[in-house]
Amino acid sequence: MKEKMINFLNDYSLIYIIGYNLVTKDFFDFGDKYKLDNISLTKALFVDEEHVIDLNNSIRDQILPQAWKQGRVKCLVSKPTEDYILGTFYHEDRPIQESVRFGKEINEKLIEMFEKQ
Repeated sequence: MKEKMINFLNDYSLIYIIGYNLVTKDFFDFGDKYKLDNISLTKALFVDEEHVIDLNNSIRDQILPQAWKQGRVKCLVSKPTEDYILGTFYHEDRPIQESVRFGKEINEKLIEMFEKQ
């Protein structure tokens, strides 16, 4: 999975992905959050287990991915399976319609990757 995630980051010019397994209660990440213009969204959304559980509950029954943005830093929060919640971070400079399309594509690719593992 590690090689697939690194390739995914590179293929889509993404910077950082953090995930949490809701069953095993384990965090994992790929990329380098310190390459983001700032890391405050990573701290706000994925700081600890309690925050991630709250985030997971807040997106229940929502259209995914959900997006947060601070300056150029964008985070797409998705659930490729019921057991995982992910935050995908990158710098967003696209017009709004292209940004939405890109977010949907990222979400679909993550679902594919996690279903195949």
